[in-house]
Amino acid sequence: MDFVTKPVYGVTLLNRVTAHLTLKKQADLLKQQTQQDSLTGLKNRRSLNTTLTQNLLLAKRHSQALSVLMIDIDWFKQYNDQLGHQQGDNCLIKVATEIKNSINRPTDTTIRYGGEEFLCILPDTDIQGAQFIAHKLLANIKNLAIKHPTTESGIVSISVGSATLSDDKNFTPENLINSADTALYQAKQQGRNRCVCIIATSE
Repeated sequence: MDFVTKPVYGVTLLNRVTAHLTLKKQADLLKQQTQQDSLTGLKNRRSLNTTLTQNLLLAKRHSQALSVLMIDIDWFKQYNDQLGHQQGDNCLIKVATEIKNSINRPTDTTIRYGGEEFLCILPDTDIQGAQFIAHKLLANIKNLAIKHPTTESGIVSISVGSATLSDDKNFTPENLINSADTALYQAKQQGRNRCVCIIATSE
């Protein structure tokens, strides 16, 4: 990184070390910002492929379960239209924080997938475990009691689609995401404010 000629003077050495530490902190901060959603503080979609690929490889190598949850805030467009984007942002922050707090194992990852959608990567979690987490999320978001003027319940709710890795060795990250998205679509078709958990397919 640097070279200091002899004789070494304490002040010069200290200045050089301080400069390099500052550069390292700046580089780390820049890297964090490129992988972090600025509104919610969660990881962003840019970090998804690397994180999911690593977890998928580990799951295959150790024959472990792996589940992915796709989460969508119900009727969020109507919420924004009625209350404005500032309230919409506040709603996103509250929901994101609750998801992060509910998915709290060190190995779990919560990502803002885009708009009002979130994605959770749950290593070593089978379909029963994923279903338990999904129901926990449904209850915890309901308990926030965020008022929603256009829903039947009067509060914000979520829909969750869960996909769990099968024994198919040809799985890709895209297969898991597509399967979770299919499950989420089914949850919405069935009336929202619920979860659908499936075994993922590689088709």
